[in-house]
Amino acid sequence: MVPCGILGEFAERALKTSGGSVSQTVTRARIGLAAMLLVVAAADGLSQTAAKPEAEPTAAAHPAYAGRILPHILPGRMAPNTTAMIRVTVENESNRNWQSLPPPGIALSYHWLGTQGKILVWDGIRTGFPVEVRPGQKKAMFLAVQPPSEPGRYVLQVTLVEDGVAWFENKGFVSVSMPVEVR
Repeated sequence: MVPCGILGEFAERALKTSGGSVSQTVTRARIGLAAMLLVVAAADGLSQTAAKPEAEPTAAAHPAYAGRILPHILPGRMAPNTTAMIRVTVENESNRNWQSLPPPGIALSYHWLGTQGKILVWDGIRTGFPVEVRPGQKKAMFLAVQPPSEPGRYVLQVTLVEDGVAWFENKGFVSVSMPVEVR
């Protein structure tokens, strides 16, 4: 069961971020509720896949990009032409604070790969951090994900990006990948 406090937080955040528009508030609240349902379904063992880290961090990781996405149990199935909210935990092992403001800032994002590793979608949706993540901190947050429009089996790689600067996994950050069936 999801505590009422979390529902209230989603509703309050939806109202604040929509500028008070009723239709935008309802849409944002639905996205928040869908994210909670995904987490609850994963906790209950419904259509889930264990995520795995791409690699262990190495000493070669650039000090400003050291960290990882910690694996969660995530939905193994997604419907085409939808947007899902997926819960991930970001761990900052770097020497700087990570935040989404000021632009370009740091954001959660993803790549879609074919099962043989071919890149199908490089630039996934950017999801800004709701809070700053300081060195040594771990923060759970939600990532908006749009699956490919064609049904099939894919690999979702979740990572961080600083637009115009770098994709974190190219600097030694440990991303996380999971198989996803789109149908």
